[in-house]
Amino acid sequence: MSTSPLQIPSLALVRHGQTDWNKERRFQGSSEVPLNATGIEQARAAAETLRTDAASQWGSPWDVILTSPQLRARETAEIIAEHLGLEAPRVVAGLKERSYGPYEGRAYGDLDKETFTYLFPAHLPNVEEIEARGKELGILEGVESSKDAGHRAVTALAEALQGNPGQRVIAVSHGSTTRCLLNTLDEWNISNPGLSNCDIRYLTPAQEAHLHHIRNALP
Repeated sequence: MSTSPLQIPSLALVRHGQTDWNKERRFQGSSEVPLNATGIEQARAAAETLRTDAASQWGSPWDVILTSPQLRARETAEIIAEHLGLEAPRVVAGLKERSYGPYEGRAYGDLDKETFTYLFPAHLPNVEEIEARGKELGILEGVESSKDAGHRAVTALAEALQGNPGQRVIAVSHGSTTRCLLNTLDEWNISNPGLSNCDIRYLTPAQEAHLHHIRNALP
């Protein structure tokens, strides 16, 4: 049975492949860390999944690939673009990773449970309250808030889509940014699961509708 055009996702979000800092469980944030050998293979596998899904499920190829400006995302996007025969990835600054300020480069295991909780809140509607308390305690000084990260990523993606009407788009970004982006499209009513390296998320019809509403409201 053929798939209705309304059921064909027009946007795929992809987390970048593994880096050595991912492997060591370190905060990366705005730091520039390249893919390692595993990350390169993960990017190739993600590209094949995107190709196979497009061909077998929807019969509609991908048209455009966008990427965060950070090295690990750009390398992932370039591998995917080459595999799919797409033009070079277009850099979208707003897809960059959430900034973790003074924690970048530090290992997760070096932090106490309270600090870790404030850095990674439950991603539910009370996230603002949790992070406000973290700022009061001085824990989140220099760390971008979850809702700020989600808002700027959604806005940047909506702006980028203005130049690609009717096209099917892949956007390569980062774990925290992608999760915050998805939570923003769900109006923070649910908590989207975290993404492993090179995980792919196809937007749901409701998420796509919200994103297109934002795009249409742009000046």
